[in-house]
Amino acid sequence: MRLARVLGTIGRGLISAGVIVLLFVAYQLWGTGIQNAAAQNNLGDDFAESTGIEATTSDAAALAALARSSQEAIADGRILLGDTEAAADEADPDGSTSDPEAPVEDTAELFENNFDVAERQQIQAKLYPDAGEAFARVIIPAINVDQISVEGVSVEDLRKGPGHYPTTPNPGQAGNAAIAGHRTTYGAPFHRVDELDPGDPIFVTTAQGVFEYRVLGFENPGGGPDRGYFIVSPSDTWVLDQKAGQNILTLTACHPKYSARQRIIVQAELVGEPAATIARDEAVALAAVTLDSGDAIDERAAEAAGTDGD
Repeated sequence: MRLARVLGTIGRGLISAGVIVLLFVAYQLWGTGIQNAAAQNNLGDDFAESTGIEATTSDAAALAALARSSQEAIADGRILLGDTEAAADEADPDGSTSDPEAPVEDTAELFENNFDVAERQQIQAKLYPDAGEAFARVIIPAINVDQISVEGVSVEDLRKGPGHYPTTPNPGQAGNAAIAGHRTTYGAPFHRVDELDPGDPIFVTTAQGVFEYRVLGFENPGGGPDRGYFIVSPSDTWVLDQKAGQNILTLTACHPKYSARQRIIVQAELVGEPAATIARDEAVALAAVTLDSGDAIDERAAEAAGTDGD
C-alpha cells in the first residue's frame, strides 16, 4: 500500500516534469519565433526611418538591378544612398535601367574626403548604430530569408534577428563583413543555410545601398560537387579574419541543428566594387554622436565567440 502511494507520487512528479519540459521546448521552438516576428516588424520600421530605404521587394532580379544602381553610385563617390526604389521601377526586363545616366537619389550629398563634422555625424548614425539597433536588410532568395539584421551579436541582439559582428566591416564595404544568426530559435533565420549552393545570391541592403554577394564553393569532404558551406569549431575565429583584396560576407551559425557543438560557415563574394566610407574609429572620434565606448564594443565582440547561433 505504502509502496504503491510512493510510486504513484513519483509517477505524477515525472509526468509533471515531462509536461514542463514539453512546454519549454514548445516555447523555444515557437514562442521565441513569435517574439522574433514582433521584433522584426519594429526593426523594419526603424530601418526605413533611419536609412530612408523602404523594403519594397524581395525579388532576386529586382534586387540585382538595385545592386547595379548602387554600383553606379559608388563609382560616383557616393557614401550614403537614399531610397533606391526608383531604380527598381525603371529596370528593364533584362535588368538594365532605362536611364543609365540618371543619378541615384541620395540623402546627404556626401562624397569621399569632403566631410564636415555634421556630415560625419550623419554617416556614423546611419552606418554605425548602437548595439541592438536596425542595421541592414538581409535577403537570401534560395532559402526564403528576409530579415533585418541588428548591430551586435550578444544574446539579446540575436533574439531580434541576425547580428553584425561590430569588429568587422559593414556589408558592402571592403573586407570580410560577418553576420551571425540562429538556426533553431528566435525565428531561426539561418535554419537552412546548409542548403545554399555555390553561386546562390545573397543581397544585403545598408544605408549605403544594395549589395549582391555570391556564395562561394567549398570542397565536400564526402565527395561530390562543392557545397556552399564548411564546418569549424567554435574556437576557429579565423573565419572573421581580414585579408587584403578580399571582399566577402561571412554568415555564422551553430551546427548541427539543435546543438552548439560546431559552427556552420557560409562565405559569399561581393559582386562589383566595395563602397567607400569613413572608418568606424575615425567617425566615432570626429562625430558628436558617438557609439558605445570602445570597451563596450570589445566586450560585445568577446561575447560573440559563444553566441553566434543557438
